[in-house]
Amino acid sequence: MTAAAPANPFALSEGYKRYALTILLVVYTFNFVDRQIVTILQEDIAKEFSLKDWQLGLMTGLAFAMFYTVLGIPIARLADRGANRVNIIAIALGFWSLMTALCGLAQNYVQLLLARIGVGVGEAGCTPLAHSLISDMFPKEQVGRAMGVYAIGIPLGAMIGMIMGGFVAEHWGWRTALLVAGIPGLVLAIVVKLTMKEPARTGRHDATGAAIAQPGLGETFATLLRKPAFLNLALASGLCAFVGYGIGAWLPPYFQRSFGMGPLQAGLIFGLMGGLTGIIGTYLGGWLGDRYGAKNPKAFLLIPAVALIGSLPLHVLALLNGNWMISIALLVVPSLLNNLWIAPAFAVTQGLAPAPMRATASALLLLVMNLIGLGLGPLVLGFVSDFARELAGGDRAVGLRWALILAGAIYVWACLHLWLASRTVVRDAAA
Repeated sequence: MTAAAPANPFALSEGYKRYALTILLVVYTFNFVDRQIVTILQEDIAKEFSLKDWQLGLMTGLAFAMFYTVLGIPIARLADRGANRVNIIAIALGFWSLMTALCGLAQNYVQLLLARIGVGVGEAGCTPLAHSLISDMFPKEQVGRAMGVYAIGIPLGAMIGMIMGGFVAEHWGWRTALLVAGIPGLVLAIVVKLTMKEPARTGRHDATGAAIAQPGLGETFATLLRKPAFLNLALASGLCAFVGYGIGAWLPPYFQRSFGMGPLQAGLIFGLMGGLTGIIGTYLGGWLGDRYGAKNPKAFLLIPAVALIGSLPLHVLALLNGNWMISIALLVVPSLLNNLWIAPAFAVTQGLAPAPMRATASALLLLVMNLIGLGLGPLVLGFVSDFARELAGGDRAVGLRWALILAGAIYVWACLHLWLASRTVVRDAAA
């Protein structure tokens, strides 16, 4: 006889689902506050420690991303094998918040780099598990919007980090800004532990009611990588993240160098612009995906591709403009359109992955996204900036401008992979 699928031990009300999604959104917001706050602080950090742009890129990107992405895989495997996802998220949140606060106590570049690595270690236990929870809490036709709500934490956290970080740094210094960013997460970790509950796992039994065996890591990777749609989506997401993290890390310093902005002014401008357009663009991507992807799953991938291509001319014009107010106005539309890919990428990944592989699939997507994007984006743009600065006679602003312009062209490459993914996504999801 086969074992029957267990009844759901938790009858999740609609009110609880909304609450849980809100808490996950707040956790993800803290995730990005702590991750991105160094963007607005790096000019002050560079002055204190006499750093070059590539060293800043290493601190904001690769040093964080290496540990964040690699550790995400074993943590996701724990979740897929039945570990309590809520407990892991609470522990991870407390750890990365503590390490963010320790960044503010660093006395040299090496100490700061090690503390940033610690932030990456903690944050590895967040997103793959949150994606798995969302997929178990919401029906398939609502997952795109739920992922969109969760992904709003990216621009919301970046906005809060920019504005709060700039304000505190302007008045009390960059070290205080990092302490203020880290400490509240310790309280939120307790809230997560005490108020959230582990939902029943869906899709773990076959049509006869028999439990589906948990696949090994090698089998999981092989299953996902045999699907061209997942492979192309991962590459497209990595390239989009490369541009997004690279530009996001270096736009505020560019405006500080070019137009003499202080951290408060730059933080307010880019925090509000990036946050508001990011919130709208991220949710819009999930909404459009659910609306048009129900009839044609290709829409999840083609809509972001069109948006990315459409954003390029305004991006270039903004960076070539000599008036900062006009430049900011020109950047508003690209800032919105460049966020449309995020929720569809996560939603499509969950649709391509069998249920026992969902957390690992998200971790694998994040591995590619963050090694290519977060790891290399700020670092490569820092190297290009240093190289272009030498060609421009030592002008730091001009060097950074050309690095930012060249980065935008990578979106064309990303769109090619989105189109290739759209050609096989229906077949691969059905497999």
